[in-house]
Amino acid sequence: IVVAIFAIAAELVLVDGVLQPLFPGKVPVLYIAFGVLTLASLLNVVGLEVFARLQNLLTLMKLASMLGLGVLALWSTPHVEPGGSSDAIEVGTVLPLVTTVFWGLMGAEYICPMIEETREPARSVPRAMWITLAIATVLYLVFCAGALRHLPRDQLAHAELPHLVLAARLGGRWGVLLVATAALSASLGVVSGALATLPRLLYGMACEGQAFPIFRRLHPRFQTPWVAIAFLALAIAGSLLTLGGDSRGFTVLILSAAAAWLLAYIIAHLDVIVLRYRYAALARPYRSRWLPWPQGLGIVAMVYCFCHVAPEPALARPIYIHVGAVLLVVAAVAAIWVKVALRRELFSRTTL
Repeated sequence: IVVAIFAIAAELVLVDGVLQPLFPGKVPVLYIAFGVLTLASLLNVVGLEVFARLQNLLTLMKLASMLGLGVLALWSTPHVEPGGSSDAIEVGTVLPLVTTVFWGLMGAEYICPMIEETREPARSVPRAMWITLAIATVLYLVFCAGALRHLPRDQLAHAELPHLVLAARLGGRWGVLLVATAALSASLGVVSGALATLPRLLYGMACEGQAFPIFRRLHPRFQTPWVAIAFLALAIAGSLLTLGGDSRGFTVLILSAAAAWLLAYIIAHLDVIVLRYRYAALARPYRSRWLPWPQGLGIVAMVYCFCHVAPEPALARPIYIHVGAVLLVVAAVAAIWVKVALRRELFSRTTL
């Protein structure tokens, strides 16, 4: 949930920045972002079937537009001189950017909260996560390889929206329209996906006494956790308002989300190790091989990424302040909830 507050706000800032050039001076800053957030919230209150149909359409539009632009860039005549992009790249320059790239592969676990409403979840959920990661990797490789053929590295590095620059180079206004379609479908899909899955997490936690009871409320007609959906939408809206339309804040939000996500993944890795040794005989639909080596390597790599989350030194302070402030508030609320509402000791063991 902490991640979503940053990540979804960043997605909405991105789509707002992509669509603004199509309506210069006609649409106020962040109006598009709030429109997408409102539409996604209403669709998820209506129900899961509407969400699923919309999500399939948006995913198809997103993949087709992104892959189409990348393939077009690879096949068309390059605009960059062969010698212009051959400078040596040092490992010390690349490694701090790993977290930025990591951002593009995060979120596959959003499939998991839908497990109760999935057919054959033991088979479908792991397979869906692997397919998701594979498709995303191929898309980014094709797109980035095409961009390097047409745009100098300096221009790519300093562009606020490099994919928009590439689209304008390849297709002019039609190229920008293609990227705008991809950005709108991607952002609406991501926002809708988060608003479909995370409120169900809050609902499940509330049913187990781990979150406020109000999150157990379901819509009388659609049977959706509308209070949790509204809460998450308002939290994202609050994060958007703190930016005030500053496009530089997009980078801070993305890397703040990535940092929070890394912490969540580290905890998940530790959970797998503890559960495997403590409950070795417990039935599980998916088995992680060679435990604990993949988890240990993953934790080391993610700690490195967290310590080097900022590609520029000036961004480190606002990123860590964002993450630290939100986590501090959440930790304080959680501590009070455990002591007062659950009447348990902090860090006490929960048995399965």
